[in-house]
Amino acid sequence: MFKDAIALFLQHREGRVKASTFSGDIRRLRVLSRSPFGSKALNDISPADFIRWSEDRRRVTSGATINRDLCLASALFRWAERMGYAKDNPLRKVPKFSEKGRAREVYLTQTEARDLVGASDAVMRPFLHAALATGARRGELLRLKWRDVDFDRREVTIHPENEKAGRGRVIPMTLDLLAELRTLRQLRQVKALDGSDAVFLQASGDPITEEVVKKGFDRAIRACDSIPTEKREKVVLHSLRHSCASFMVAAGVPLLDVARILGHSTLAVTMRYAHFAPESGRAAVDKLGKALGLCTPSTEAAAQ
Repeated sequence: MFKDAIALFLQHREGRVKASTFSGDIRRLRVLSRSPFGSKALNDISPADFIRWSEDRRRVTSGATINRDLCLASALFRWAERMGYAKDNPLRKVPKFSEKGRAREVYLTQTEARDLVGASDAVMRPFLHAALATGARRGELLRLKWRDVDFDRREVTIHPENEKAGRGRVIPMTLDLLAELRTLRQLRQVKALDGSDAVFLQASGDPITEEVVKKGFDRAIRACDSIPTEKREKVVLHSLRHSCASFMVAAGVPLLDVARILGHSTLAVTMRYAHFAPESGRAAVDKLGKALGLCTPSTEAAAQ
């Protein structure tokens, strides 16, 4: 059955992909296992099964998300073909949804960001604060350990195995985040001498999970009155990463530094935030004009 193949596929995939990727695979495959064809034999699943499933799922989620689900399902069937569990890959005949014209990123204002953190509960407050102050991705924060937090150097280390690009990076902490994490650390009872305790925990003391984060974030969004009602539906946790970048650029932080902090693979990815610094180009041209020194009293007066 498809459900049984999922379990075997995950055993094969574990250790062959990054931990963050594997965590996402589990989540996507769990959704696929609940599909109408979840109890079917691999060779009995047709392209029509996936097409109908995709069309039904499109009512509740984006085409881009469904495309990622289909890509993972296709990887499962390619593996099953190699292992002799399936004769064909039905996903080869399943069309993907167009991702042209995808909704643009949603950004919070500084007031909305502060109020969102203030509206969150005791479990979510430090997590959302860290997301806004570091621009770290959800998975990077979920896997953050106390040994990754350097209070003396005021830095947080994201290890390669937990980062999307797989390179790892060091993120400086704001003074506010430093104080928040110091307080959090003082309230915690040390369990692991090697610092392998998770930074963010549930009220029960168990490590915080993606489901807990999603529910806690949704509650905070509903409780945040400063975010307009029509905007709340569009704000997702990843919006905090975009907002972090926009705040830095608007404050005059060079795009190269923003790229390093966020862990972008290329500077081109960071350029999406360039419009938050509308004065940067004008300032550069003004400096060029001063360097050239071609301005005369009459042209200067005309410019004014």
